[in-house]
Amino acid sequence: MSEDNDPVGTLTHVGIDVADLDRAEAFYSALLGVERASAWDQYLAFEPLPGGLTVYLQRVPEKKTSKTRVHIDLTVPDVLAALARVEALGGTAVRDFVEPGEDLAVIADPDGNEFCLLRQK
Repeated sequence: MSEDNDPVGTLTHVGIDVADLDRAEAFYSALLGVERASAWDQYLAFEPLPGGLTVYLQRVPEKKTSKTRVHIDLTVPDVLAALARVEALGGTAVRDFVEPGEDLAVIADPDGNEFCLLRQK
């Protein structure tokens, strides 16, 4: 690969804007199976996920006002079971497409940030 084709950088962190750090910490800690690594000011970072990606939360004063333009996808063995767990944690289904071969659910976290549950293939 030539230098022109080399990536600009490596994706190492994903930040999620939230209103309530405590509520979001409980939700994402259970959702991702990770613990808090550190917290400072309006930020809270989790331990890195397998593969090294770190998810962090940022408390912001404004509410989400439009469609989420970047979102995460979680691969799960059973979309309906995962959906039930996410709803028990405080998430809500935005829409679902649970059809043979097309298992997908679009979920919103307690702050309205959308993500997808995808059936593991």
